Amino acid sequence: MNRRGNNFNLVRLMAALLVLAGHAFVLTGRAAPVFMGSAPHRMGILLFFTVGGYLITESWKRDPDYLCYLIRRVFRIFPALAVCIVLTVFVLGPMVSSCGLTQYFTDSRTWSYLKNIFLYISYALPGVFEENPVSTAVNGSLWSLPVEFMMYLIIPAVYEIGRRGGGRWHLVLTALVCSASAWKHIAIPEWRMVVYGIDLGQALEVVPYYFLGSLVSTLEIKRGWNLQAALVLYIIGQNWPWGDAAGTVLSFLVIPYMVFSFAFCEKPLGSLPGLRTRLEFSYGLYLYGFFIQQLLISWMWKRSMPLRTNAVLLVGLVPAGVLAVASERLVEEPARRLSRGLTRRVKQLNLRREYRE
Repeated sequence: MNRRGNNFNLVRLMAALLVLAGHAFVLTGRAAPVFMGSAPHRMGILLFFTVGGYLITESWKRDPDYLCYLIRRVFRIFPALAVCIVLTVFVLGPMVSSCGLTQYFTDSRTWSYLKNIFLYISYALPGVFEENPVSTAVNGSLWSLPVEFMMYLIIPAVYEIGRRGGGRWHLVLTALVCSASAWKHIAIPEWRMVVYGIDLGQALEVVPYYFLGSLVSTLEIKRGWNLQAALVLYIIGQNWPWGDAAGTVLSFLVIPYMVFSFAFCEKPLGSLPGLRTRLEFSYGLYLYGFFIQQLLISWMWKRSMPLRTNAVLLVGLVPAGVLAVASERLVEEPARRLSRGLTRRVKQLNLRREYRE
């Protein structure tokens, strides 16, 4: 996908900011505002997954070689994640932990936290943020990454099955997933089952948006998106009595429509030069935002300062943004270059093998 021809980076940045905004409320013990039945951090995840479903399907369509596709996906998610986890465990964690170094590094939780690199989610580090209002999570944002990677693995199969009959089977699969999610949300909202660190109940509430984004790519829907219509739908959705089946189905329609209307709009924020191509640090912001907010709250809490949500969000945004930009420039961009080199090498080997045969 030509990044100059859409606003997906901008949508992802807005999604990351929504996640940070929602967490600022949660971490300071305040009730978050609600957008169409969702708190800001949940809405941010829904935006991320809708965009992700579309872009991942587009990536597969451009190059349906599973090994090359997998290389791109691995180098997209793991290098920045690994750096974040290592930095947290060996640098930031010891600096803020109430435990001594010996106790910190002999505690099993320290080494369990490294499992996050392999998407086996662990939230606690010894002595880190244990006095905060939310004391159970060093970085609560990590929960969605195993779900994201799970979708990376299955989207090619969904596309290959679903595109038959002009996308009819993709539509059927998406309808089934949305129906299962709606039924779970209404009938058994508290259901949880954890498999390899993935809370399947939580995952089922957000996975439909990945399918919906993928469906837009499969059906190649490029027309019919309109910002004004999206605004009208948002107003309707915002005033809808959420919690029933109709509200859940409405969210499946309204949120993707809002995302793609904005993503395909030519100049959503005017003609600021380079706007579409310079906002690629949403992943880093997502990775570091929660920890930075917890760090700021810990500092304020120990000094008996009032925990103001706007202060946690705005002040925390500065160091989180710095780390996000550093992650993009120093980790994510080199990882992308390396993945491109590896995929070229794989293709060269495939051509040689075909030539010999």
